[in-house]
Amino acid sequence: LARVDAAFASLLTASLCLTYFLFERLQRTSKTNKTILFALSAVNALCVLTKGPAGVVLPWLATGLFFVFNGQGKPLLKRIPYRQIIISTTLSVILAGCWYLAAFHQGGKEFLDVQLMRDNVARVTGDTDYSVGHSGHFYLAPLMLLVGCLPWTFYFPELVIWLWHRTPNSKMCLDP
Repeated sequence: LARVDAAFASLLTASLCLTYFLFERLQRTSKTNKTILFALSAVNALCVLTKGPAGVVLPWLATGLFFVFNGQGKPLLKRIPYRQIIISTTLSVILAGCWYLAAFHQGGKEFLDVQLMRDNVARVTGDTDYSVGHSGHFYLAPLMLLVGCLPWTFYFPELVIWLWHRTPNSKMCLDP
């Protein structure tokens, strides 16, 4: 289990870095890089293979939060090439879907119960019909995240203070 979590964390980090590089390039040149989009599709597909739907939900959630906290979110949203993003996301779903279809063909309903219901839905909702291993109430997840991110957790208060005091026109992105 810990190996899957480490692979998921690595792939999630790669996905977020590629997303950041894509938006940084979009901010500078108003053009996307197809190589980055293809790599992002592949990494997101691998994310889904390690942890199921969380591999899609978490990168999109983090990207949404990026737009919320980035003062330039609205102008940047107007320049996003939605067609390319939809193609990239569709490619990720197709790549992961092929594997899920083959795994379902091999493992049947038991595979779906373990991979989707137990490891994703039951862990979040606290459904008692499934044994989820290291379970806990949903409100413990932020605490587990903070403990899991040690020693970097100690920098979190400073980040919150910086975000609170920054001016509306300040940029969160690195400028060239």
